[in-house]
Amino acid sequence: MSKMVERMQVIVGKQDFVSSISNTVDATDATRDCPGAWSDMTWLKIDPKRMQKHRIISFSRSHSASASIDMLRTNIWHAFQCHKWTTIAVCSPAPNCGKSTLCVNLAFSFSRLSECRTVLIDLDLRRPQIGRILGLKELDPIEKFLKGESCIERSFARCEPSSAEGKLAVATANGEINTCAELLQSESAKRAIGRLKQELQPHVVLVDLPPMLSNDDALSFLSNVDCALLIVAAEETQIAQIDVCERELAGKTNFLGVVLNKCRYSPEAYGYY
Repeated sequence: MSKMVERMQVIVGKQDFVSSISNTVDATDATRDCPGAWSDMTWLKIDPKRMQKHRIISFSRSHSASASIDMLRTNIWHAFQCHKWTTIAVCSPAPNCGKSTLCVNLAFSFSRLSECRTVLIDLDLRRPQIGRILGLKELDPIEKFLKGESCIERSFARCEPSSAEGKLAVATANGEINTCAELLQSESAKRAIGRLKQELQPHVVLVDLPPMLSNDDALSFLSNVDCALLIVAAEETQIAQIDVCERELAGKTNFLGVVLNKCRYSPEAYGYY
């Protein structure tokens, strides 16, 4: 199989645009099509104002640029169905390319697919952002789950049905580990991902990995994913950085392509409807 499956380039607009744990959500409809482990997770209540603050435009879909997120989601979804994949790594050459924001946007976009159970994992263990974006603090960090020291219901939260139809689970890190690369390539981490797939039976697992050129953390985990996407920042990321990352990703997993983020665009470009 060719490592370069297809080249996808989606422009996501940069705009000037958090959430609490709740156990009171009526989960009857949301749990109907989910394996038993989903019903054991704590519910995460999403704050719309927090989502707006952090540019999670696919949460409410009120901004026209959310169409770009949905287009990217559909390209990924078609590749997953074609190749029977479940796990995608979202990478960037350097910090501040917007990969974590894009990960959360994609997660909410995938969660709207009626037959898609989605899991979002923050494995940027040195500088985790997803917990801050969602306001998620009360769970065991994903590091403990990867070490085999925690379980699904203590490490993962489930977004309430009103925001994700009850089919989006999230795990976050706390940024308090120094041996990140060693943990990410460990046998215990591989077993943990296998346990996640067995218990949650997800259709899509989105993995937010660390910047590739900062250390070897991202490279350490690529053997556990089916494919990878590279997020770059317009007018910031250098061509040489993109070339290096493309070679690394294409050599270690199925490389889906590059997403150009932080683009300037005219609102008229999204005025079709």
